[in-house]
Amino acid sequence: MIVGVWLGWTMTAPAALAQSLFLHLGRPNGVATDATGNVFIHHDTGLQYQVTKFTPTGTPVGTLPIGGFFDTAFTGRLVFERGSGLLLDLLQPGLLLLIRPDTLQLVGGVDLRGVTPDARAVFDVATGTLRNLGSQEQSSSCPA
Repeated sequence: MIVGVWLGWTMTAPAALAQSLFLHLGRPNGVATDATGNVFIHHDTGLQYQVTKFTPTGTPVGTLPIGGFFDTAFTGRLVFERGSGLLLDLLQPGLLLLIRPDTLQLVGGVDLRGVTPDARAVFDVATGTLRNLGSQEQSSSCPA
């Protein structure tokens, strides 16, 4: 149990919250969850970037070092891809890491820097429009 006293007020928090690294993460910049409620966070430890896995109660259960001592090229965004069951980590320079969420093992990667996007149909998330460069713009809602 954590007890904090500030200006005469006493605050308490459960022990599970006290042990959670959610309170101590430095610069988290990618968050994803899986179907069972586990939370994956790509964050900066001060010495390197890493992905940390937390149980639904906030207990850390594993880490995957990504690298980068003060190098922003290793900051990443996470998404859990349900079709393959993999955790995807897109790093700043266009590298896509494929991670097994159960073991936090890196199982592959793709260098997207040489991939030319298909600009014939682009969905703009910010505006919610589908731009088909071969015809007129169409309004569309964000897919669920």
